[in-house]
Amino acid sequence: MESKKLKPNAQKFLDEVTKKISPNFTIKSKSEKSGLYALVSPIIKIFNKDVDENYITVLFGTMWVPSDFYERTDGSSLQILAHETRHEYDRRIYGSVLFSLIYLFPQVLSIFSLLSVLSIWFGPMWLLWLLSLICLAPLPAPGRAYLERNGYRINYIMERWGYGNTNMKPSLDWYTEQFTNSSYYYMFPFKNIVVKQLGDEESIKNDEYNKQVIEFLRNNNLLSINP
Repeated sequence: MESKKLKPNAQKFLDEVTKKISPNFTIKSKSEKSGLYALVSPIIKIFNKDVDENYITVLFGTMWVPSDFYERTDGSSLQILAHETRHEYDRRIYGSVLFSLIYLFPQVLSIFSLLSVLSIWFGPMWLLWLLSLICLAPLPAPGRAYLERNGYRINYIMERWGYGNTNMKPSLDWYTEQFTNSSYYYMFPFKNIVVKQLGDEESIKNDEYNKQVIEFLRNNNLLSINP
């Protein structure tokens, strides 16, 4: 991790929760333009031009953050880290390959278009593989929506019980917009389902990772409302 320091509660979460899930987890600034992020960011920007300034990106145990990340409040830093640690938790459960396929489906199927090159040797029928380029369209991505649902439920925990927000509708509306607009390439346009899933408090409380987050908040006197 770079020399800049996290705010105290975020650092404590990193040490006590994140590192137990992913011991080699690191945080790097997107301004470095290095490593795997330097390779994939031009592709991501095709779908989300603000990814460098306004979004966090986690790639195989490294959390790439905007340059202003370390200036954010402790609560904001903690919420972001807990959200992104959820993605790392899921990656550890599914494995890197399956996690990536779940997240990128169906757009990842467009890679089969490369097989059309074989038409040079085996005939024009191989050009039919170009039809897989249809998958580059903003089709619903239920796997990505599921994994991001897990992440945004952490935001719900922080706002509902950490900050004591008794009116979650504006926040749920904002979360839902992330699912239905270009932020995640229009991954799930079914707003009613998204709202229901994100605000299902019983399901949230029974999730194993979420229990760790709630316990951390409780142990550090960061709960305004006891779930």
